[in-house]
Amino acid sequence: MQITKQQAAGLITRNRGKFFTVTFTKRTTGERRVMNGKQGVRRYLKGGPAAYSFQEKGLIPVFDITKSEYRSIPIEGISELKICGKVFSVV
Repeated sequence: MQITKQQAAGLITRNRGKFFTVTFTKRTTGERRVMNGKQGVRRYLKGGPAAYSFQEKGLIPVFDITKSEYRSIPIEGISELKICGKVFSVV
């Protein structure tokens, strides 16, 4: 099934607490990356609020399960999303 990048971002954001796998292209290196992540993780937070607005920069903040660290996914770089037992091709 095909969805838009904004629909993919909405699925990730609305399904807080559920695991997902996303394939995207990194902004900095152009490298293709596959990440297993989850939103809503608060256990490893340090310090105060983020120094910038994720929304203004077109990013989705998530917790990378594999690396056990917080990461950001660029919305415009998403190419595939696996969530709630469904696989979506993102165009």
